[in-house]
Amino acid sequence: MRYIFIDCGSHIGQSVKSFQETKLFSQHPWEIFCFEANPFLNHLVLLEEPFSVNFQQKAVWIKDGTIQFFIDKDPSCEGSSVCEKKTSGKLDKDHPVVVHCVDLSQWIVKNFKKDDEIILKMDIEGAEYEVLEKMFKDNSISYINTLYIELHAEKIGLDPQREITLLNKIKKLPIKLITEEEAKTNYSTSEIKIFDSIWFSKSEKLPVFNRINDLEKKVIQLERQNEWNIEKFKYLQDVEISKVKTRINELKDKVKVKFTV
Repeated sequence: MRYIFIDCGSHIGQSVKSFQETKLFSQHPWEIFCFEANPFLNHLVLLEEPFSVNFQQKAVWIKDGTIQFFIDKDPSCEGSSVCEKKTSGKLDKDHPVVVHCVDLSQWIVKNFKKDDEIILKMDIEGAEYEVLEKMFKDNSISYINTLYIELHAEKIGLDPQREITLLNKIKKLPIKLITEEEAKTNYSTSEIKIFDSIWFSKSEKLPVFNRINDLEKKVIQLERQNEWNIEKFKYLQDVEISKVKTRINELKDKVKVKFTV
């Protein structure tokens, strides 16, 4: 039996860092897998030992291949999405980037067994509906023991009934389902604390997004993507392009994450 934590939409490692600080994490030999598509983030910068995490710079989706990804022009980049219809945030819909994507459902089936203990955290800005529906189709949903999820129906113009139907299907399974609303209404104080410790509260912006120096840390030029042009950093509204240029080489030395494609 393996103990698995899958972070879909890992951003810069907030959820993993918080999970590593829980009592649950200390009780088992957890294997951690992270997916984050945004190529402009300093992925997992918050982690002291990023090499202990299996990180893949890919969008979580319903097929393997490539897909258009829309960058959130807010300095935090936290609203970036594969969903062009998404209305919240400041998506740069005129300049999508092409990123690799993974069929999460098939990836789970190929890599794990049903008797593994799997925690799945999913914050993928609107793509969760199609991904979860495919997990039902493939029966990979039966591999999951705990599901932490942020839902974005209103933000992508989804029919509310589709969300209700999906949640009802999940609730019929032996899965511990924890949404932000579920945590507030159905769980004990201790469980809410666990939820809060794993979930990155957007109302508590990390200093990394509040200071230019910290913002620069996530504006890195990855060693394996030397072809990037500095013009692609223009969406970072709070950083002068000239300053970013002088910091690129310095920031590249701080990359501590092993990337796989």
